[in-house]
Amino acid sequence: MIDSLLKAQTEQDVHECLSEAGFLDDSCWLPYGGVPNNSGSFLNQQASARGALVEKVVNSIDAILMAHAYTHGDLPDGPVPQSMLEASQRYFNIREGRLAEITAGERRAIARKTVQVVFSGNRASEGRPTITVTDQGEGQTPESFRDTFLSLSASNKMRIPFVQGKFNMGSTGAVPFCGTEHNYQLILSRRHPSAPGSHDQWGFTVVRRRSPQADERASQFEYLAPGGEIPKFHADALPIWMSGDGNASEIQHGTLIRLYEYDITERTAANFDFSRMLNRRLYRLPLPLQIVETRGFRRGSNEEIVPGLATRLDEDTSNDVEAGFPAFERIKVANVGWVRVNLVPFREDINTDHWVTASESVIFTVNGQAHAFERRDFFRRGGATGVDYRYLAQNLLVEVDCSELEPRTIEQLFMGSRDRMRDNEQRRSLLRALAEHLRQHNGLKALNYARRTAAIQRSVKSSTNTTEMFAKLIAASPAIAALLTGGVIPTVVDPPPPPIETYEGRRFPTYLQWAKGGPVREKRCAIGSYCTLDLRTDAANDFLSRTAEPGILVTEPSDWVVAENLWNGDLRIRMEPPPGASVGQELPIRVTLMSEGPPELPSELSVEGRLIVDPPVVSPPSPPTPPPTPKVAAPEIREVNRSGWADVNFDERSVASVDKTDDRTIVFINMDNRGLAGYLRSEPRRRDELREMYKLAVAPIALSLENAVAEENIARDDSDRALSAVGDVLLPSVDFAARIVEEPA
Repeated sequence: MIDSLLKAQTEQDVHECLSEAGFLDDSCWLPYGGVPNNSGSFLNQQASARGALVEKVVNSIDAILMAHAYTHGDLPDGPVPQSMLEASQRYFNIREGRLAEITAGERRAIARKTVQVVFSGNRASEGRPTITVTDQGEGQTPESFRDTFLSLSASNKMRIPFVQGKFNMGSTGAVPFCGTEHNYQLILSRRHPSAPGSHDQWGFTVVRRRSPQADERASQFEYLAPGGEIPKFHADALPIWMSGDGNASEIQHGTLIRLYEYDITERTAANFDFSRMLNRRLYRLPLPLQIVETRGFRRGSNEEIVPGLATRLDEDTSNDVEAGFPAFERIKVANVGWVRVNLVPFREDINTDHWVTASESVIFTVNGQAHAFERRDFFRRGGATGVDYRYLAQNLLVEVDCSELEPRTIEQLFMGSRDRMRDNEQRRSLLRALAEHLRQHNGLKALNYARRTAAIQRSVKSSTNTTEMFAKLIAASPAIAALLTGGVIPTVVDPPPPPIETYEGRRFPTYLQWAKGGPVREKRCAIGSYCTLDLRTDAANDFLSRTAEPGILVTEPSDWVVAENLWNGDLRIRMEPPPGASVGQELPIRVTLMSEGPPELPSELSVEGRLIVDPPVVSPPSPPTPPPTPKVAAPEIREVNRSGWADVNFDERSVASVDKTDDRTIVFINMDNRGLAGYLRSEPRRRDELREMYKLAVAPIALSLENAVAEENIARDDSDRALSAVGDVLLPSVDFAARIVEEPA
């Protein structure tokens, strides 16, 4: 029977196999987890098929590390590595798990003997693919299936520090995404010979979803157990390990999980979009993974090695990332803790689809695995929880590494499904702090400003007639005038984009010094306030964040530090007096950069100083400021043609975008909008008239939606979609209404 299940590629194939064996009868099945009412454990897991599949891969990595721990004698009773990266170093000789420090060939050799994800069955045009996750890890005995693969609450790995999957939900989240009716999943496993309880039998079972019966109110998830036992058989090895050429080789132990007709959204070859998704979701991997595509796509190799996005960025040979980046910040968020922020803006002239997506533009990771995401809207919106980098948003990726947080804080922030955050005060604090630090980053500010200036210059300023007509519209409509209260637009001559500062930092720094103040710096810091240590070095911007040969920053006293930032040779460390600091207290400062460069360069650079605690600063009350006189500022309307779409993130359905900066309001209007172009073709003689009508109709709607975004009544993505929705019908409706009014009664 196992041969038939391994050959099966569709849900119907599995159903027929079970039918022929006489195993469709309910007596052959037991409730998953031993709990009859178990649908909640399956249906309340990951929100997407991607996240559920990633959990399978994580469990396989855990199984590999566990197997090697048994082989080395570290388990069950010896001292064990305290993290996945330590385990990677001990068992695979990968220093601190830095995959960027081993060659591509070495990564391929490891992946081909550890974990693989195989796509088979249907192509996108035919239906859903069948996905198989196989590892050569610890495996399980048939007798232990109930307490491992088929358990809902057992704490199998809670006390093992070097594994990631500890919620015991890895097998449940993916099942609802299998098939369309029965949700079949195959589990096949044999115990590693060095692991406790090992013997020569393979065990297997099938998981299914049974529809409610009689008085049942919900489906039940069950596993195949004829006679109450897990099916098992003897075999020295099984040919279940696929190679890139489509042939199968034998393995003697490990686990195979097959997800029949899995509802994955990636529609291309597995070694294309799927591998990119896996790189993002497994941002820092302790071990490389092998992806194998067997469905006959004609696109190069059928094999792809996934090292994680951090390693891919380190090896960016195409220079897709903006010069000077990736860059690093480390910030201490009140009531949350320390997070490391990695900033990766890409050049605007490249396709960033294989690096970042709109739904996963901010990636929150723990131990290298994505636990939550923020959409691109986070960069585009303003306010306390936004960054207002709309010109950079399309090309910006930010990773927030939360691995330093306390375990309880991680539990409070992230759902156990590891695909989203809880909506609580800690999440809001984290987003506010992140937004503030991104807004203040000099490199990102310069990039966004340069792209904004270029977008304005490449757009076309509307005619004087449009401006005069809009002024009349404002005068006639108090509602539209209210949208524009706030200042008068000065006559603006757009300056050329400011030059982006070029900085060639050294991979390993040669000096560290105070920016001013001599060799020993005295710094005064008031209770209830903060101070900043300003230092200069020649380290590259990614010195503290890269995956290969990263440096280390140590600041003493460490409990005063709340933020660290390295950019273009400026090392800035923000410090705040902790609770218990007393006025007049003096403490020594020592800031150290450590690296592992060539022997002729210093491995450690230090500066020293002195902290003096000052009393709280009491500022005299400021006289009340009279409220400004509201003024109506007419917007500057600028036309964007197809050639300028990329500047403002337009496509054929985009209608408009509003930029409010200081006292200047600019409305970019897409003059090659699909709806506008179609209507102009039907009325070619009225082209100029209709274009003016379109701009006058679009601008107030765009301004109104922009105000709603600013007041956080609507998300920017929703605002853009709303504008796009009216684009096809706006001009025909306005034109028809105007004609009706003009016709005599």
